[in-house]
Amino acid sequence: MLHKLRCYKEWSGSLVAVLVLSMAMAGCIGYYSEVSHLTDDDLEWYNAWEVGDTVLFDSTAGNVDTLVVVNKRLEDIRNPFYTHCVDNDRGPTYEASAYYQYEIKHPDKVMEGSLSTFKRICNDSLEIKGRLDSRFSNGRKFSFDHARDLMVFEGDNPIKPRRIRFKGIYLEECIVFDSCNSDYGRYSVAGDSIESFIISKRHGLISYRFKNGEEYTRRDL
Repeated sequence: MLHKLRCYKEWSGSLVAVLVLSMAMAGCIGYYSEVSHLTDDDLEWYNAWEVGDTVLFDSTAGNVDTLVVVNKRLEDIRNPFYTHCVDNDRGPTYEASAYYQYEIKHPDKVMEGSLSTFKRICNDSLEIKGRLDSRFSNGRKFSFDHARDLMVFEGDNPIKPRRIRFKGIYLEECIVFDSCNSDYGRYSVAGDSIESFIISKRHGLISYRFKNGEEYTRRDL
């Protein structure tokens, strides 16, 4: 029995050594010297939806659209160590991010939309990006700090949450995406493109307007 136990320990030790050697040959261990994290307050933007949520939107012309949440992703690591290939080091910094994606079933097409949040290291601020169909939020001016491998943003963030009046009530921390802070993408198509849309921190997308003036609003709010 003791002989079997000794053999088992020797075999286990050899297996561990082989595994460690294999990992060492396959790649390297890296370390992030700077890591950002999303706070509970930051995550409220991300937690507005769950995958599979379905919401109806009524238009001023009597039409109805259906929104379905199709994807969510949260990337906020707590362990600064990582493994990588020898020629594929990820760099010294890691910025946390969160993302959700939805689709709107419109009478003549399916429109894709999303909201992305990034916790920036340079000023510990939350960067928010939004998209609905062919309208995308504008990017911020930045310089690149090669030593720290991160973007350093300049000036004020054009994406600013504010209080709005919606269906006779006030909603806090909403972002209005319009011509002031967003534009049409390079491959947008002709037609009744989205002129503006509004995203609430608590509720997600609450309304959107087409260039022809037709506006859709959430039925459940």
